[in-house]
Order: sequence, then structure tokens, then C-alpha cells
Amino acid sequence: MTPLIAGNTVILKTSEHVPATQRLWAEILYEAGLPAGCISVIHMSPEDAPDLVSKLIEDKRVRWVGALFELTSDTSTLQARLAWDRFWHSAVDVT
Repeated sequence: MTPLIAGNTVILKTSEHVPATQRLWAEILYEAGLPAGCISVIHMSPEDAPDLVSKLIEDKRVRWVGALFELTSDTSTLQARLAWDRFWHSAVDVT
């Protein structure tokens, strides 16, 4: 929520296992009046996730990664490691 409050756009990568939860949050925010284009919800298969997550985090247009990671999959572990390596100032809460 903090990036949205600060006027930034957000890419929300869903869980490969339960994507509907994150999609629902975005729908609720849009129904509450969030301007179009503020949140991009992306979903990827478990097979594609490691490569696509790497590309997203390494993209120079991404300036900050703030996330909650549950280290229950190889993808979330990779995502946390890449965010830590690229953004020393990232808000990373590993549970």
C-alpha cells in the first residue's frame, strides 16, 4: 500500500499456487476508486516463474522491491535473493 499512497505504480506478482487472492485485492482497490493502471497484476506458471521473476527484478525500470516473501517455493526464495542483491534498501520480510 505504501508505494500506492506515495503515488507510485505497482507490479503485483501473484503466488503461483493461489493467484486469485492477489487479483481480488487489486479488484477491491480499483472498485474503491484507485485510478486505472496503478496496479498491474501478473501471474505466471511455476515453470516460468524463476526466469520471469529474474527478468522483472533485474529490469532497470524497477527501482524498488517491497515484498512479503514466504519461503515456501523455489520462486519465492529466488525472488527474495534477487531483491536483496539488487536493492539493499528493499523492504524484505521473510517469514
